[in-house]
Amino acid sequence: MYNSFFPQFSSVEQTATLEEVEVAGDLAYAWGTESFVLVPMTGGSPIEMQGKGMSILRRQPDGSWKFARGINNTAPRAAPSR
Repeated sequence: MYNSFFPQFSSVEQTATLEEVEVAGDLAYAWGTESFVLVPMTGGSPIEMQGKGMSILRRQPDGSWKFARGINNTAPRAAPSR
């Protein structure tokens, strides 16, 4: 999906903010908010998206952490009300 989606844009800016991180033994979760600004290669207005995401990480035998699962609900940003 990413290989076909991101090449359509000349610029991709992402901002992510962690809201919470919790460690329980060899598992951890982190969730937060994110926003994207995508500039189409073909011109036109930038596309702004925002949403929330959550990741589950697993501690490896060497002590490092690797992503085990992740999900997000990023959607186009609503236009301001007039």
